[in-house]
Amino acid sequence: MRHDSRTPGQAAYEEDCRRKPRYEHGPLRRTWRQLDLAERGTWERNPTPRDFGPLDTVKPIDDAAAKT
Repeated sequence: MRHDSRTPGQAAYEEDCRRKPRYEHGPLRRTWRQLDLAERGTWERNPTPRDFGPLDTVKPIDDAAAKT
């Protein structure tokens, strides 16, 4: 049995890269070791794979509908 020495943030980032291996415009995403400390820190603070779609698909919240 292999011991997984990855941090939760690293595991989440690598899973996210598995799901979406390329940046929006085509180049491959960097490996965990290529990320700077600030980028790694965001993954360590929130160690969950991201599921961001294109920003043009995000709809504003309709406050009137939310209050009903």
